Amino acid sequence: MKERVRNHLGVVGFTFLVCFAITTGVARADSFVMPFDGFVYLQQMGGEAAGTTTFGLGTSPTNFVPFYTGLPNNPSPTGRVLVGSFSAGVVINFGIFTTF
Repeated sequence: MKERVRNHLGVVGFTFLVCFAITTGVARADSFVMPFDGFVYLQQMGGEAAGTTTFGLGTSPTNFVPFYTGLPNNPSPTGRVLVGSFSAGVVINFGIFTTF
């Protein structure tokens, strides 16, 4: 059950990247409230775009922590990435940075 939830949380995280308009500069993509204590993983899913995106956590350039670069055409790293362990109720702010 926990592995299934971990996989779902990773997909949720990357889906935010796909669903939101991408602009130049670090932008607040969306936030997620942890429903219970656990780990959050991200998994890139592919795609094509003219821009190059960095995806991570943060709400401004000063606190942005990248987890994926080169999205969507040349992601680095590839595969699932552990974001961290979070307690129930913690707000996780996703951020994106795109250049065209």
